[in-house]
Amino acid sequence: MKLKQTTNYPWDGRIELAVHPEREESFVIRLRVPDWCRGYKLKVGGERLFGAGALTDRGYLIVDRKWSQGDVIVLELDMPVEVVRAREAVEADRGRLAIQRGPIVYCAEQADNPDLTYDAFALAAREPLNIHYRPDLLGGVTVLTGLAEEGKPCLLIPYYAWDNREEGFMQVWIREAEDRRLYLY
Repeated sequence: MKLKQTTNYPWDGRIELAVHPEREESFVIRLRVPDWCRGYKLKVGGERLFGAGALTDRGYLIVDRKWSQGDVIVLELDMPVEVVRAREAVEADRGRLAIQRGPIVYCAEQADNPDLTYDAFALAAREPLNIHYRPDLLGGVTVLTGLAEEGKPCLLIPYYAWDNREEGFMQVWIREAEDRRLYLY
C-alpha cells in the first residue's frame, strides 16, 4: 500500500492523504491528533466522519474501512492562535504570556519591532492576532501581527527562525497587559 501526503503543515492544518492499496481491502489507518489541537474535521472520500466512522484512541483517529485505489482522507486540524501561560512556580515568567499557533511557538525579534524595547512592552491576551504568510521573510513563514499595549505595531515570528538577521533582542515570554484589549491592524 502507498500513501501520498499533501500538506502545507505546520502553516496550515489541512492534511490530505491519498490511499493507494494494491487491491481493495479493509484495514485501519491511524491519524495523530496533536495535544495542542482543540478540534478537527475528518473526511474520507468527501464524506465527513463522525462517531463510529472515526473512533479515537490515545490521541489517534482510527479509520477502519474498506479502502480502494485513490480514496482520499482530509484531516483539518484547528490551528487558532493561543496564549500560553507558565506555571505559577516559574517565578521569572509570572505575569507573562507566550503565543503559540498549532505546533509553532512565536517570539518578538527586534529586527521586526524597532519601536519596541526588550521587556518594556506588553501584549493583551483577549484578542487574537492576525495571521499572515510572508514568503519574503526568513525563507517563507507565517507571522502574527497586532499592537502592543502602547499602541505600537508588534510582529511575531516563529521562535525557531530567530537570530537569522541582524543583532537585537528576542523575547518569547512577554509581559501581559493588564485589563487591556489587543487591537488588531
